[in-house]
Amino acid sequence: MGGDNISRVKKKYLLLKLRYDLPDYDVINKELEITTLDSTKFMLRQIRKKIHRRIDDFCDTIEELLQPDTSITQMHECRFFSDTSKNRIFELYKKLMFMSRNASELDILNDKKKDTEFITDFFNEIEEIKTELLKIVRTMKKSWKKEIDKDIKLEYFG
Repeated sequence: MGGDNISRVKKKYLLLKLRYDLPDYDVINKELEITTLDSTKFMLRQIRKKIHRRIDDFCDTIEELLQPDTSITQMHECRFFSDTSKNRIFELYKKLMFMSRNASELDILNDKKKDTEFITDFFNEIEEIKTELLKIVRTMKKSWKKEIDKDIKLEYFG
């Protein structure tokens, strides 16, 4: 993206921020990279859709832990979470799914005011959500450094 597009996106966003009391430009750009938007038309809708994709990505990661299929990766990683942890993860999943379904509803409504509320609500929650997700992802990552019992290894491969 050229500098012209960045300044055009920033100017448009700053106008929307003043009108709707949205999060700071730098905060939203860091999280969603709004400078990559091709157009400033329907900017609030585009931001909501970027948030929706981000939430759905978070949900996909969590869902694999809560309901692993026959994937070796999922079966391996879910073993490293206690039932208590899984309950806490499910609470986070419920919060994210509510936000995702809210975004789906807003896709149908196309209401600027509701889009701005959604964007603001997301940014009020995102740091807490990311803190929880980071714990989850780090546990998943660490699981690959831990030694696995030979019998468990053989279970994976039939």
